[in-house]
Amino acid sequence: MDRYSKLAGAEFNFGPAKTAILACCDSPPATLEHLACDSYKLLGVLLDKQLSFDSRSKQLLKIGAALFEELTVVAQQSGLPPPVQAAAVVERIEPVILYAAELLALTPSILPKLDALQCRWASEIVAGKAGVSLRGPLAVALVGWQLRLSSIVLFKIFIYVAKLRLLPKDHPTVEMLSIASSLVAGTWWHAVQELKTLVCEEGSFPDITATEFCADAALSVAQSDPAARKALLKQYKCQVLMPLLLARDEHAFDKSAEKQLYGFGICYKDLGDSSRRRGWSELLKHLHYGEWALAKVEEVIEVACEKVRFG
Repeated sequence: MDRYSKLAGAEFNFGPAKTAILACCDSPPATLEHLACDSYKLLGVLLDKQLSFDSRSKQLLKIGAALFEELTVVAQQSGLPPPVQAAAVVERIEPVILYAAELLALTPSILPKLDALQCRWASEIVAGKAGVSLRGPLAVALVGWQLRLSSIVLFKIFIYVAKLRLLPKDHPTVEMLSIASSLVAGTWWHAVQELKTLVCEEGSFPDITATEFCADAALSVAQSDPAARKALLKQYKCQVLMPLLLARDEHAFDKSAEKQLYGFGICYKDLGDSSRRRGWSELLKHLHYGEWALAKVEEVIEVACEKVRFG
């Protein structure tokens, strides 16, 4: 390290969580044991020795559960109604666990786990600890969340790919992407392509360059004009990505809503026509704090009436 310091003209900071040695993959162990570490957080992203990002995935799930528990305590002590608590989750918790979500393409197994985490949040907002009996997608629709967490991750990944496609050809990132795509496998770019294959059953996600509004002429203009680039990205977001992701989540809602509610003799879906038309935001201006408990009871009966017992 002394030789490198002299060669690079750099000075190491040996303070806590500053300079450390992470021997990656098959590298030999660090000789300076007091600086060796098994994982390291760089720019807010946890890295492990194998650069697998598995440790980061586990950390995100733990953080999401812990933050929601803290928020629940605050909501109960402050008397926040369910719509406010649901909005606080979107504003306070989602940005934390979705930071650098583009990297989650490397660990696609976390997507259903994120959805399960979100379902637990929604179920607990609706029915507290008794929410374990609720079907997650129905609870998510009820609290008014537009997209599942996995769909938000997919959106961030595909919109980032679109941004890369529209960069000038001589941009350093474009050159790096060209090198990555020329390799056989093992890069973030290949992980994104595999992810597209993984979710293709739920709807094809076309590249922005394959859309009708991004022909060669429009692409050439966007690569040299930031305003045109921004306009194309907005069009891709509104006309391609969001409709596909909303349809993906509507499909998950339909599967849960088709289950028979034996207490009523109908399916939950028969009570309404779309998951996006549910939600409690409209009730916020009509119900007083003490009336939300009754609203919760009513919704639990609707969602899982065969599991509700009185007495």
